[in-house]
Amino acid sequence: MTEITRLECGAGWAEFDSARGALRRIGVGEEEMLHGIYAAARDASWGTPEPTITGLKTTRSEDGVTVAFDAHSRGDEVDISWQTVITLRRSGLLSYDFAAQARSASSVNRLGLCVLHPVSVAGRMGRAEHVDGSVTVTPFPDRVHPDVVFTDVRAIEHVDATGVRCRVAFTGDVFETEDQRNWTDLSFKTYCTPLRLPTPRLLRAGEWVRQRVDVELTRLPVESTTASRVTASVSTLPGLQDRATGTATTRPRIGCTLEPDTGPSDEPTAWAQQAMFDHVRVEVTAVIDNADGITNSGSLLTSASRVSDRVELALNLPAAPDTEHLARLLTRLIQDANRAGVLIERVVACGSSGRPPTPDATVALRKAAAPLPVWVGTDGNFTELNRQRPAIGSFDGLAFAANPQVHAFDDRSVAENAAGLAFCVRDACAMSDGMPVAVSPLTLLPSVNADAPDANPVAPPADPRQRVPFAAAWFVAAYAHAAASGAHAVTLGPLVGPAGLCNDAGRPYPIGLAVRAITRFGAVRARRDERSVPGWAEALVLERDGRERWLIALFEDGRWLSAPPGEGRWISGGGNATETESGWALAAEGPGVFQIDCEA
Repeated sequence: MTEITRLECGAGWAEFDSARGALRRIGVGEEEMLHGIYAAARDASWGTPEPTITGLKTTRSEDGVTVAFDAHSRGDEVDISWQTVITLRRSGLLSYDFAAQARSASSVNRLGLCVLHPVSVAGRMGRAEHVDGSVTVTPFPDRVHPDVVFTDVRAIEHVDATGVRCRVAFTGDVFETEDQRNWTDLSFKTYCTPLRLPTPRLLRAGEWVRQRVDVELTRLPVESTTASRVTASVSTLPGLQDRATGTATTRPRIGCTLEPDTGPSDEPTAWAQQAMFDHVRVEVTAVIDNADGITNSGSLLTSASRVSDRVELALNLPAAPDTEHLARLLTRLIQDANRAGVLIERVVACGSSGRPPTPDATVALRKAAAPLPVWVGTDGNFTELNRQRPAIGSFDGLAFAANPQVHAFDDRSVAENAAGLAFCVRDACAMSDGMPVAVSPLTLLPSVNADAPDANPVAPPADPRQRVPFAAAWFVAAYAHAAASGAHAVTLGPLVGPAGLCNDAGRPYPIGLAVRAITRFGAVRARRDERSVPGWAEALVLERDGRERWLIALFEDGRWLSAPPGEGRWISGGGNATETESGWALAAEGPGVFQIDCEA
């Protein structure tokens, strides 16, 4: 269980997560200057075994506060122990010392420290000192940056809007900075060991790795503060919301995914029909193993017809597809769709290993699929589209997968990362030049591990939070951000099972109840209320015929004091809900979703 302790010393403060041995936020006064500092051991598949923290000791003195602990991270490929000492001084200095030793031979893609800058630095000037003594002065990127932002870093600094300078110095390795918004994280990350170096790194038993981060927080004179500002727009979350909080956007269509080898039984099908999904995603791999390429398209589409009459066809393409084969395959799929009584709404072309299809593959598919609309997509993260942008005019839409657990897995990080989807959708809409954008699939865990070293990436085990109110709150928050940023559609994971929306008996999980609350309301427009706070409380507002439905996602115990009056009830989770003349006051007991139906 996560326990957050606030460490204060003079004007500086830091939040310590005792479960992870990490600093969550670091700041001065009311301002957050860094979003976190932590150590990680990542294996050859970029998996991150959670560390076990022991020997935790906090010491306070007139000069400051010190936290020391031991940690052990163990998995199939890693067996690492480390000691950490964190010191926060009244002078505004903070240090994070890390000394790790391999208990046995270990294979790691990364071992060491990571520093997170908050998304509020986007558009603000950054100053990076490099290991060769040179200096780069440039803004942190406003748009989600596809590549490394700063390379060969030994120190990096920025000045916030209040005039506080934050300087971070690194020793023990070469560091570089990436834009973690590519994976929906709300941060820029400066990490050890540049990605250009070969991975994995093999550590001998007994081998040591030592690193240190020093943070200096200094308040500057007013004139220095003004000079540090740049004219580029600052993409804070309130700035992203401006597009939709005043004027609602069209409600994104909601679908679910049909597992390739299974069709839903009668009970889940009955619930799916009640939920009124806008579409169902069907995945097909275009392989040449017979005249038509697949043997079960008829049964796939018949099963899909029991969920929705519209299909999103995700077609996994080889690197060099044969046009004639694609034409035969699509003819077969269209015929089967007609017999099943479903419409193929779009073909989403995906490449291999989570990457978008090659330009040649897209050209071949568009020729074969005409007149069906062909979207370029990836079942990997937005970063794959961002790094391999398709040419304008070569697609009818863009689609990318998203999940909140690429880099962090605790409740608080996952809840916050729902807001990170807004940046990906915003930039995909800009990239598409007016063509529609879909998040497909949107899942609590990655749908596949494309970084697995074998040739057949597999889906990770289901997250147990999928079946409890936390997932419902996360989905409502993520959907609100997708709507506010202009998404055309959001497709969830499987309908049935431990990673799905309901169980085998057709009993919906809390996330399924949240989906049904959106789809059955029949809303035509949606917005995210501007009073929402990422990671704490988010409000999705649906509009139809002069009526509104509010879905308020709460992640932590607390109060939402400005919800409107109306007919209210908990649809997942629970707590105290008090209705007054001015609206509802909510005190949640853990994550949950509260629904209010009222006049617009």
